[in-house]
Amino acid sequence: MNILLPQAAARQLDLAVFVDATLEPEVIGSPRQIQEIMVNLAGNAIKFTEKGKVSLALQRANPSLETSNLHIVIRDTGPGMSPEYLARVFDPFSQADDSITRQHGGTGLGTTIARDLVALMSGRIDIDSTVGVGTQIEIHLPLPPASLLAHQVQDLPDTVVLIGFGLEGAAVRQRIANWIDSRFQEFGVGELYRQLPQLSPRSLFLADIDSAESVVQMLRADRMGKGSHGRPLVVAYGASDMRKRAVEAGAISLLTPDSDADDLRRVLHFIELLSPRDASAVVLPLAEAPGLVLIAEDNATNQLIAKLTLERAGYRCHIVGDGERALDELRSGAYDLALLDMHMPKLDGMEVARLYNFATGADGQQTPIIMVTADNRPDLVADADFAGISRFATKPLKPSVLIQTVQDILAARKEEAAASAVATDVAATEILEEGIFCELMEFMALPEARDFFGEYLVDARGYIETLREAANGGVGGLRIRQQ
Repeated sequence: MNILLPQAAARQLDLAVFVDATLEPEVIGSPRQIQEIMVNLAGNAIKFTEKGKVSLALQRANPSLETSNLHIVIRDTGPGMSPEYLARVFDPFSQADDSITRQHGGTGLGTTIARDLVALMSGRIDIDSTVGVGTQIEIHLPLPPASLLAHQVQDLPDTVVLIGFGLEGAAVRQRIANWIDSRFQEFGVGELYRQLPQLSPRSLFLADIDSAESVVQMLRADRMGKGSHGRPLVVAYGASDMRKRAVEAGAISLLTPDSDADDLRRVLHFIELLSPRDASAVVLPLAEAPGLVLIAEDNATNQLIAKLTLERAGYRCHIVGDGERALDELRSGAYDLALLDMHMPKLDGMEVARLYNFATGADGQQTPIIMVTADNRPDLVADADFAGISRFATKPLKPSVLIQTVQDILAARKEEAAASAVATDVAATEILEEGIFCELMEFMALPEARDFFGEYLVDARGYIETLREAANGGVGGLRIRQQ
């Protein structure tokens, strides 16, 4: 779920993940399908929630060894859904009203895909929603455990930090010390704040249930102050009927007085899975203010790359596939920025920019335009200047460069100091360079990577067919000369 953190952070939402300590770390099922279900539904919850929090809880509904009965609960504090819309929420291309697509983007297929994937695994999905309160989605999947053998945790915490236990601290420390070879430190909530700079980054935070929410908020504020939008990994400690309270507090799991060494092993395994992969992973800069971006592009692969990149940084996107629709959308005045492909059906990007800027006039409030092209000929600079284009972006789009360009333009516009000159990027290439490919893979979830490769292979087959026809005698103006 780390893939959703930038979106939640950009919207200033709390994203909480809770994992039941009794849940088996490995079950028999399709990881790709389960991830796609959670990313689709949790991503929707983040997209439509304006303030508050989104929580994802993984629980074991049935303690029997024959089946794990994975129970996934996603809650949000979004606008909620009316009974009329709830009745058709699983219909393809269905959204609550006509303004949703423009405001938030998307196709309305997320819930449909999730329902079908759940059905393929013989599970069920239930949705309960109240207008003005929020939505709760429950997914039930009958998944047998893969193995009863203990999982060997690779990265044990070097310090266990106990918070808020008071007189019970010594007893809790003794129990945990029987299960894990780490050193212990114990603080009250106030003292923890003063000690944070001295604590190891590989510490396990175990908080009494009454202190858990304060500890989560403190660690979240500390991470944000350091420029990180990572999720605080806090384990709560309390009675077994406190699971819902632990979820609401933002704890990653709950240990109880009845927990044993296996429960702690599972919790440490889940923490290991949810921890950031490494410090070198690509982190896209976040949007200072989430804006709405128009993507005008007829190539499905390029649509996907642009949309994923911008949404990961916190922007909302709407996609059109030809120049005429792009011009209509620009004239609506609804967008903070537009990304136009140079070569599109009906009207090319340069024609769209000229017509739009001519209609709005020099005194009008114009939407900044980034022209996407594989051609960086010098004469295009003069044409782009005349058409009112703000910047060029060369294909293939590199996520970090695209986001920085978008942020520079919007910042300049906000300060009313945008330069009129056109800045060009590095030399263009049609090859998906290794550096750009690796950067894309860093922030794609498995379902998104699958879609990306699918679209890229479709494009590749088209290019190969064009070359084959050219070799056999020419296609259009293209002919391969025999040597």
